[in-house]
Amino acid sequence: NKLAFDAGAGVYYTNGKFSAGAAVSQLVQSQLQLADVPNSKQGGRLYRHYNFNANYKIHTGDNIYVIPNALVRVIENSPSEYEFGALVNFQEKIWWGLNWRIEQFWSLQAGFKILKRVGLTYSYDYYQSPINNFTEGSGAHELGLKFDLKKDN
Repeated sequence: NKLAFDAGAGVYYTNGKFSAGAAVSQLVQSQLQLADVPNSKQGGRLYRHYNFNANYKIHTGDNIYVIPNALVRVIENSPSEYEFGALVNFQEKIWWGLNWRIEQFWSLQAGFKILKRVGLTYSYDYYQSPINNFTEGSGAHELGLKFDLKKDN
């Protein structure tokens, strides 16, 4: 067991309808020792991850929004990943969506507001990659809490 320092940074822009961001993690690219064997050269390092995302909020009427989104993840020494999706948001209180990471998984999600600034989201990921052999087709279930920290105007 060993502690190592690392860092990440990012920027995010939004004008209320269009949003875009870029972030990088594993800036330090810490070295890893994978075996606790004296004089062992087994190890690796954490490669940088570059993430780029964008979405656009489309008002469809009656306080319903459709929000298409895209994410590109570039990792050194690894194939890039591309993810596309859409979220439907009803009166900023209930939402549901579908995401697709090319050749990896489909994700269904749904959520609702619990309090004025707190939401609960459930997501189910169905893998279309070899990992599905190890999950016996069960996919992944996730629960998330969303906290809105913006200031009131």
